[in-house]
Amino acid sequence: MARKPATIDVLPESDLREGALHPRVSKNLFGHQKAEQEFVSAISSNRMPHAWLVQGPSGIGKATFAYRAAKYLLTASSPNTSLKDLNIDQYDPSVHQIMAHSHPDLFVLRREWNRDTKKLRQSIAVDDVRKATGFFQFTSATGNNRVVIVDSCDDLNRNGANALLKTLEEPPENGIFLLLSNSPGQLPATIHSRCRHLTLSGLGIDDFRKTLETSLDPQSSINLGVSDIERLHKLAKGSPGLAIDLVQGGGLEIQTEIERILRNFPRIEHSRSHVLANRIARPGADPDYRLTLDLIRAWVQDRAKTDTANATGWVQAWSKLNELVANALALNLDKRRTLLQIFNMLPEHCSPSVN
Repeated sequence: MARKPATIDVLPESDLREGALHPRVSKNLFGHQKAEQEFVSAISSNRMPHAWLVQGPSGIGKATFAYRAAKYLLTASSPNTSLKDLNIDQYDPSVHQIMAHSHPDLFVLRREWNRDTKKLRQSIAVDDVRKATGFFQFTSATGNNRVVIVDSCDDLNRNGANALLKTLEEPPENGIFLLLSNSPGQLPATIHSRCRHLTLSGLGIDDFRKTLETSLDPQSSINLGVSDIERLHKLAKGSPGLAIDLVQGGGLEIQTEIERILRNFPRIEHSRSHVLANRIARPGADPDYRLTLDLIRAWVQDRAKTDTANATGWVQAWSKLNELVANALALNLDKRRTLLQIFNMLPEHCSPSVN
């Protein structure tokens, strides 16, 4: 009897959006020319920082930028003073290794799959941080740079952040960290001080459309028309990743429900908030939970821009919101209770009476 072929154990990846191609296989980066030029200038000047904090809203292209930078750093043998961008030969063996997640000089630090619980971890395990820092103790396989992508720093708990900081304080030769963050304000000041900052912002409609056209998984059922893209561009604040989240798995329904809960703010529609809390707390709904948190963040940002008379209150609410989210994710706190706590917290800081 013929032996059955071995099955490949493909584990879920915390940095892969359902319905999208993984950022490591992207060949293009649209709308972030300014950030790329800043990175290019650092390479050309031969004064390359050992750590970059790439910050911006969720789904904006930070991971695509990081992998694009890593591909260049792991294929270039010396600084190029005439460098204009990070375009490289897509047929280079190093590029194929990175796309296959097998390059020996690239370490990706992210939330990993827990084989015991059969779920993705809620935070980056400190043992994985130590593996990333220990990665620099070995000689480069190619005699070139060694790169660590942290996707994202927001998923580090206190112990993990401290373990990472030790390496940032004593950077290895030819070692480069690309730290990604959706909420840099919640990171320790000590990490900020060891990094050069690079900020990515929302895309214009044309770059937004081109990014969606090239980043959607051909195997997905997502089919967007012109009107869909225009609506998503506004709703997702120019974030292609968030737009995919909104389309995939009922995100537009979640957004509509959040708007209904908060439509009479500062009065909260508590009956609806409990229904939403029950939805995101059900087994297997972790993507819905994280998307809900992102959408509430976006709502607070919008109100902060328009309600200038209560600017102080919104700043306080934004800080408290990110603190609650960071603690909830790092400590794996009850999802339902966390969401209800957020809805109850917002009026305390942002009622019209607050000065």
